[in-house]
Amino acid sequence: MNIIYVDDEPIALQNFVLNMQSLLPNQKVHTFSNGEDALASLQNQSVDIAFLDINMHPNGIEMGHRLKKLNPNVKLVFLTAYNNFAFEAFQLEAVDYLLKPCDKAQLTKSLVKLGLLEDADKVNKVYFRTMPNLGIYVNGQRVLLRGPKIREVLAYLLAVEGREVSNRELLRNVWLKDSIDDEALVSVRMTIKNLREKLKEFGAEGILMSEYGEYCLDTSKFSSDLQELRNGDEAVIKAYDGRFLEEYSWAEEMNARIAALLKFDWS
Repeated sequence: MNIIYVDDEPIALQNFVLNMQSLLPNQKVHTFSNGEDALASLQNQSVDIAFLDINMHPNGIEMGHRLKKLNPNVKLVFLTAYNNFAFEAFQLEAVDYLLKPCDKAQLTKSLVKLGLLEDADKVNKVYFRTMPNLGIYVNGQRVLLRGPKIREVLAYLLAVEGREVSNRELLRNVWLKDSIDDEALVSVRMTIKNLREKLKEFGAEGILMSEYGEYCLDTSKFSSDLQELRNGDEAVIKAYDGRFLEEYSWAEEMNARIAALLKFDWS
């Protein structure tokens, strides 16, 4: 996605970039200190989102009109120290109109409106319990995930704590198969598809990621007792009774590492 920010104030440019790096670390933002340079750079490429200061030359409203001619679908966000340009801004179907100084909270709200960030107030809070066995909670309520293979794949992905897992690894540890054949691959892919659909039903889409036959969980989109244990949560540590995903034999090695980490007294 091509995002630009045009502002003739160096400090405003610097603060904007720092906030964007914090909120969208994988998204590059092209900055310009004047509108003519920005327009010249966009003659041969399209811009998706433009953040525009209004009080500059050419002013942000004029910039918005010219950008719309280059790409009618460009999304505009205006920034200004004055509130008397709002009418002109929204005539251009601006997504947002921010008053300077624009802080991180304001920018966050704009990114939500632009669809680049999820609204934290509307996102379901998902919690996975792994000790002693698998439990799934959405907004504090226990939910059921039916299907033994779907549950086991989810448990396995939780146990590896965000690491990418291949089809071969799942077949070896969950299906107990040493070789890959078409029927086995179909089984893995169908299980992943069903798991993704179930997570979507819980309002937890985006947790499961996949690419080129490898799968992982986005650990930033849920919390778990395993994460809390890693972070030294005393309540979770005290509650550990020597069991971790006890229904799965492949979890025994991980459980041994947890016990060693906590110096668990098996007696």
